[in-house]
Amino acid sequence: MNFTLGQLFAIAGADTIKKTAKPMRSYPCVLTLIYELFIFMPAGIYLLMAYSDWSLMYFINAAHIPMPVKTSILLGYPVMIVLGFYVSARLIKLSLSKLNISILITLVLAMSAISLVYAKRLLFVGTNHAFKNGSAVIIYDTHLFIALVVIFGIAIPVALYTLFLARKSDRSINPNL
Repeated sequence: MNFTLGQLFAIAGADTIKKTAKPMRSYPCVLTLIYELFIFMPAGIYLLMAYSDWSLMYFINAAHIPMPVKTSILLGYPVMIVLGFYVSARLIKLSLSKLNISILITLVLAMSAISLVYAKRLLFVGTNHAFKNGSAVIIYDTHLFIALVVIFGIAIPVALYTLFLARKSDRSINPNL
C-alpha cells in the first residue's frame, strides 16, 4: 500500500518532477515524507502493536515474532513509500507515464483482489488462535473499527489535500535544482 501511495504522490507532482533535476529533493517528495511520518507511520505502528495478528492478516502468529522483526516491518513503511515515489518519479522523468499508470493500476487491482479473497481475515479481529478457532470478533464490534474510522477519517482528507498541494507545487527545496 505504501508503494502505491508513493506513486500517487509522484504522479500528483509530475509537473514539478519533470522540471527538477533531482525529484527526490522536490516539494512533492517532501510532502510524501511528511504524510508518511505524521499520518501513515503512526497509524501503522498503532495497528501493528495493538492488533498484530489482524495487521498480518493471521498468516503469521504475531506472538512468535521478535520485536526486532516487528521494528523492521515498521521501518519498511517509509522505505516503501520512498521507493514508490522514486520509481514513479524516474518513470515520469523518462516520459513513461503509461507504464507508471499501468503499474499503479496493477497494484491497486492486486490489493483489491487480496482484500476480496481474504475478506474474512480483514473482517474478524482477535488473536491468531481465536481466528483459526472461529472465535474472533467481527470488526464492527471492536475498538479497531473505531480506530480505523478515525485513522482513515484523518488520513484520506489529509492525503487528498497533500496530493492537491503536490499538484499545485512548482518548486523544489532548492530553487536552483
